[in-house]
Amino acid sequence: KAVFQGPRPSLLYKICSNSLRELSQKVEGIVFLTHDENVSCLRRALQQYPLVFGIREAKGLEFQSVVIVDFFSELSKKYQKVWRDLLLGRQVDVDKFPEIESHLKLLYTGITRSIQRLFFAETSPSVAGQAFVRWSSTTTVTAWNRTQALAVQQSVNDVEGMTLTKDEWRSAGLDNAIMAEQEEIELVEAEAWLEKALYCFSKSGDTELARKARTHRKAISFQRMLA
Repeated sequence: KAVFQGPRPSLLYKICSNSLRELSQKVEGIVFLTHDENVSCLRRALQQYPLVFGIREAKGLEFQSVVIVDFFSELSKKYQKVWRDLLLGRQVDVDKFPEIESHLKLLYTGITRSIQRLFFAETSPSVAGQAFVRWSSTTTVTAWNRTQALAVQQSVNDVEGMTLTKDEWRSAGLDNAIMAEQEEIELVEAEAWLEKALYCFSKSGDTELARKARTHRKAISFQRMLA
């Protein structure tokens, strides 16, 4: 049973930053997820596109379209061959590699943020990434005994454009604004959530909500200056 509704996931392997930016323009409201420690780097590569989240950061939220970026290439060298062997159905003593369970939970979290469209994008080749492409987009891995591929390889040119309604943009903005109100988060995190909310409200054309988000963000920025 699928964990999201819509077409099979798309694989964008060895994709450049320019193509990722093109995807952000082609599919309205698309959200980029990556390892939390890679968020700043990815945001710079996307020229400060606001809808970039760490996978853990996005837990509990859902989005129409999601791109999971560099999940496999950013895994440490120690785990590249382990993941390759797991995906290709080879015997692995997982007890020797306890972090694999954390990786799987993180991958599940990323996948289940998507409601309709899911993309896996790898900007760099890797041992684990190449194995994932083979495992997911072909039926040649006999150990899994599948008759149909789970995903399809595409280029950005193959991806159909998608737009969001004003209500969908507004709803996304409200979700981000609510996340900014969490008591346990730091001021810098709240400011980042409000930046995302402001972007969504602006896209929705709701000037009043955009004004409130902007005012709240300025207040938090002032608090950070005083801290």
